Amino acid sequence: MEEFQNLVQSYNDLSDMITYLDSYDSTTEEKGICYGDSTLRTLMDTIEENFYAVYNPNGLTSGEIAASTTKSTYTWSDLGISFVANNSSEDGESGYWYSRMELDLDALNEMVSTNWDVLKDMISGQTNVSDSTRSSNVAASASFNYKKEYDADGNLV
Repeated sequence: MEEFQNLVQSYNDLSDMITYLDSYDSTTEEKGICYGDSTLRTLMDTIEENFYAVYNPNGLTSGEIAASTTKSTYTWSDLGISFVANNSSEDGESGYWYSRMELDLDALNEMVSTNWDVLKDMISGQTNVSDSTRSSNVAASASFNYKKEYDADGNLV
């Protein structure tokens, strides 16, 4: 679980840094060093877009997926990874606020318990990954060294 928590923390640290660099304080009229630079938005949009990829372990067509009565595709949200809007500021700054990533450990634990092979293939880029914005198969770029580990009582740790 630590690897996923580190992923979320790293993304949020990057989001906070880029939000700061692209900030504008309307009270002092101070601007971040990269205020208004679209490169930052493009970078964050590209990173976030990769987390919306749809993992299709059986290579089904869209028609087969629609007709399926069982779950046949997975996304990072199935692993407990989601994005929340970050559009407010505690210190009164305004500007573009980048999303923050959240991790639902219950969803991740459920995926580990019920779909270990799917999770393993999905995070290692071993099979079909596509997204709706590019409509193509792409290899997942994330790499994890993740193992199922249990405590003495048999609980997933």
